[in-house]
Amino acid sequence: MKRLVLAGLLFSGLFACPGYGPGPCWKYNQENSYMNHSNTPSHIPYLKSHFNEYKSSLNINEKNLEINWVITSSKENLDILKSHIEFMKSMIFSGRTPRKWDRLFVDYAKLRPYMHESIKEENNKLIISQKADNICAFEFAKAHALAVKNDFFNGNTFKDYSSKAVELENLPECRKFF
Repeated sequence: MKRLVLAGLLFSGLFACPGYGPGPCWKYNQENSYMNHSNTPSHIPYLKSHFNEYKSSLNINEKNLEINWVITSSKENLDILKSHIEFMKSMIFSGRTPRKWDRLFVDYAKLRPYMHESIKEENNKLIISQKADNICAFEFAKAHALAVKNDFFNGNTFKDYSSKAVELENLPECRKFF
């Protein structure tokens, strides 16, 4: 669990890959961190190099279609993580897709309108909750959470989860979305 850091990425489509870039209206700042049209940085280089300063726990509630993270760190680190979450949400809601080469993330972004998220900060903790409106959105959110937990926080940010997306697209609950 110690390495389950930066959990806000769970809800935001982790690590826009510099080799694949998010698109022409996005630019790099001096720290090679993507910035959106509002000059909000992605903070990806910072998050990748400071992951061990975050501690987190993940709870997946299948019955209620909920995913919850609790992340602890310094105030500065939590502010950077919150800024990253806002960056990724702005990307998704402006029609862009982080990791557009990975079908899981493309589908996850497509299903974001069926997910509701809250982020609260309390006593050096960031509490992130996500509730899905339907089983399909929940299954994609869960697959995303497990990718973050099992691979990204172990340094594997380039694995392609497209095969998992194909599997989920073929669920009876997901067929109407794909």
